[in-house]
Amino acid sequence: MLRNLLRKMPVVSRAVRVLDAMERDHLELVAAHRTLEQAYLQLVRDYRALEKDYGAFRATFQRLTRPALQSGGGAESGEPAVVDGVAIPPPLLRYWVAGHDDLGWFLEAGQRGVQALRAILEPHGVELADMTRILDFGCGCARVLRHLPAATQAALDGTDSNADAIAWCSEHLAFARFAANALEPPLAYPDGAFDLIYAFSVFTHLTGDLQRAWLADLRRCLRPRGYLVMSAHGDRYLPHLSPEEQVAYRGGALVVHHQDQLGENICSAFQSEANVRALAEPWFCVVSFVPEGALGNPHQDLYLLQAR
Repeated sequence: MLRNLLRKMPVVSRAVRVLDAMERDHLELVAAHRTLEQAYLQLVRDYRALEKDYGAFRATFQRLTRPALQSGGGAESGEPAVVDGVAIPPPLLRYWVAGHDDLGWFLEAGQRGVQALRAILEPHGVELADMTRILDFGCGCARVLRHLPAATQAALDGTDSNADAIAWCSEHLAFARFAANALEPPLAYPDGAFDLIYAFSVFTHLTGDLQRAWLADLRRCLRPRGYLVMSAHGDRYLPHLSPEEQVAYRGGALVVHHQDQLGENICSAFQSEANVRALAEPWFCVVSFVPEGALGNPHQDLYLLQAR
């Protein structure tokens, strides 16, 4: 009643109207706060439910896949456990490291990898048979490495960031030594340990900073004048780039997609010959460049680098 009377008084009516507006605003703010509070509580409930579902999924996934990671092919998978005297990794591991699990292509691609090594080395008088120690950097489940004992008597090593792949290799493949590495260097090898290091489809998934860091560490691991063979996504992959990215690529820039999933197959790096030469320059000279020469990784370019 009092406020209604005050509204009719010329002197204070304006102040009353302001007070009325403030009161309405306050009530709206209180209502909005309650709505937000209810939404927040619902989000908390949804998050806890998702967290619980994820925990159950992860436990089930690990229970189902762990046996598969600890064994190779066999009757249950419909695949041979051994081919040419070498154990076959399970389909799940093949898929993780190659994006598919086809056994025939796994074996053929590994053989093609060795062919690619020979094809880029031999024109320069370098023979696999003359090597004393070789490292497969990013060996996965030994797709290429499994074929090297037929080509060389060199001591063989394999390293990869996939700990499950390395665990399987260590248990099933006695012809080489295996070690897990982090996404960033260094490797756990002494300086000058290797005559040859090869990296198929590794730099294709790294940013420029990581490429430089790994080139420096791989140079450390090579003997003086040792060799690094590496593959890269080159001109064949230009259709995967936007017009703006193609301009940057042609200008010598490194283009990287999905950097948030660094080191995984979905993270893809695209680089021209000029870019590779510029990145390698402090530690290596480029001896040979073969467009689409990575035969086991079709359409990837192949480089032969020699340690400075």
